[in-house]
Amino acid sequence: GATTIDLAVSNRHVLTLTASATLTLTGDATGDSFMILVRGQASGYTLGWFSGIKWVGGSSPTIPTVSGRVMAIGFIRLATGEYWASAAPEAY
Repeated sequence: GATTIDLAVSNRHVLTLTASATLTLTGDATGDSFMILVRGQASGYTLGWFSGIKWVGGSSPTIPTVSGRVMAIGFIRLATGEYWASAAPEAY
């Protein structure tokens, strides 16, 4: 299903996947920085990203597939529909 991240509420979000999901954003503005902590599940759910992301390294990270593992992903909105993103290695 669709999962909306509301940056007007907070710039830090924890997302525990309980099914495959596609992310959308609301409440963001140019210059905003925000972080999403993705908690993986052993089920191997997939995560679709909102458009316009420029990933460090050129591609989106692999979401953890071990239950409880967490990946921190930082974003900066550069302009309307344009985001810079970097993911830290997954950790427990």
